[in-house]
Parts: sequence; structure tokens; C-alpha cells
Amino acid sequence: MKSDLTSFNDQALVRATWFDALGRVRLTKQLEQASDDVNNNSYGIKVLTRYYTPPSSGTSFQLVSNPYVSGNEGSMGWTRTKFDTNGRPVEAVHFNGPASSLPYPWGGNSSSTGTVATSYASNTVTTTDEAGVSRTSSVDGLGRMTQVNESGITVVLVTHELDIAARAHRRIMFRDGLIVEDTSVEDTRVRDASVDEMIVEAAQ
Repeated sequence: MKSDLTSFNDQALVRATWFDALGRVRLTKQLEQASDDVNNNSYGIKVLTRYYTPPSSGTSFQLVSNPYVSGNEGSMGWTRTKFDTNGRPVEAVHFNGPASSLPYPWGGNSSSTGTVATSYASNTVTTTDEAGVSRTSSVDGLGRMTQVNESGITVVLVTHELDIAARAHRRIMFRDGLIVEDTSVEDTRVRDASVDEMIVEAAQ
């Protein structure tokens, strides 16, 4: 698939996309001029994507390159994402190296800069970054975020939804630019029970 930046053959940036037999993006290429041959790999800035599903494993991998020109750049790099049996990302790892140096399961490149791991438990998602900092978030049955905990980090959430505000450990309410309430509630059951009370007060 080929598309121009503004209009066809306007001699501006051109974007070309290749797909595999399953309709997944395999290669994208951005050309500086419409006259450049899209099939000539010496032209354009490219992003390459690979896919792999190990037999009988239920998991799958996706490998995406950094933007590159020739593929021989040492700074090219790759990001490998692992998905669980439900198609959810559980691991993301960045690797250094050119196109000829692929990580597992395509090759033996092990020069990773760290792993971002994600785990799932019911309605709770925990993500741990390369530095070991974890972030846990919970959602309700409608997919709305109800809780966020991040080690060593303070999360500030601005919302007009009273039921979401009621679940915060600390809530500061403003009215006409002035603070009208500043409370700390540690017990989750107390926070949940205060939803109706907040709605009634706001309606008065």
C-alpha cells in the first residue's frame, strides 16, 4: 500500500506499507520523494516487524525495529514483545544491534537493556519496569480505573467523577477555585462507602 503526504505524486513524503499473508504489517517505509522506487531498499526510512508463535505454547512474540536506513546501523535496535494466550502483553525487551543481530526466538542477540514485565490477576494489572519500579492498577467491571499504586511515586488524578475520587487515598475538592475539602482515607471499604455521601453533598 502506498500513500502520499498530501496528494498523489506531489513529490512530498511518500509512505509505503507491506503486509504478510495474515494482513499484519510487515514493513513500513517513508520515502523523501515520490519518484524513489519503493522496492529499492537503499531508499527511505524503514520500520520492520516480525511475528512468531512457538508451536503448542499459546504465547506469541512480536519484534519491531527502530527506524533505520540501511539495516547495518549498530544503533538500529529491536523491541520484542511477548503476549500471553489471551493476546495480552506480558513482557517487553529492547535489544541493541543491526538487522543481522536478532534476539530469541529469531536469533541469539542477548544485548538487552532491561525488561518491562506485566502480570494480570483478575481485574488488577501490575507492570514492573527495568529499574524494578512496580505500578499496580485496578479496574471495575466497566473497564474504568479504580485504583493505582506505584512504589515511590505519587499519582495525581484530576477528575469530575465523584465515584472515582471517593476511591483515592487522599482527595482534595475544589469549588470556585478554593479548596473546600482535604481528607485522607486509608480503608478501601470506607472509601467505597463514601461515594453516595459525596454525591449527595455535591447535589446540595
